[in-house]
Amino acid sequence: MKPKRCLPLSRSLAMYGLLLLTPPCIHATESAADDLSLLRQTPTFALGQVGFIGHISESEQRYRRLLQSPAALELFTRLIDDGSATKEARLYAACALRKLNAAQFVQLTNELRKEGGHVSVLRTDILQRESIQDQLQTIAQHGCADAHWR
Repeated sequence: MKPKRCLPLSRSLAMYGLLLLTPPCIHATESAADDLSLLRQTPTFALGQVGFIGHISESEQRYRRLLQSPAALELFTRLIDDGSATKEARLYAACALRKLNAAQFVQLTNELRKEGGHVSVLRTDILQRESIQDQLQTIAQHGCADAHWR
């Protein structure tokens, strides 16, 4: 019985080298697309330290990474109007728009405000349903600094 052969060392190193040479912008683009796709589906709006151990939620981490993107304004403007995204995701978009284009916040969030309804909001370790209008009003007045949301 012949033992299985692994890739020769030089071939393995060559493949590893190719991975290292892959431009980081490709990884960043894929990551941003993944972040946006997952944020669109988020079931909970949470800012700041949440949960029993006080951590930043995955959704907020995605929101923060997307906010750093050069295309953030465009991404979040599309997200706020995306009827197939959760309303919680659209609230993250409202946060971004308040930060990136405060002068047009009311206009940009008008459609979501008209739709109304309720969203799941997590504060510390308390999850509750709250009205979208109330959330948008709070975002308009205070932005989304986590200190306000505790």
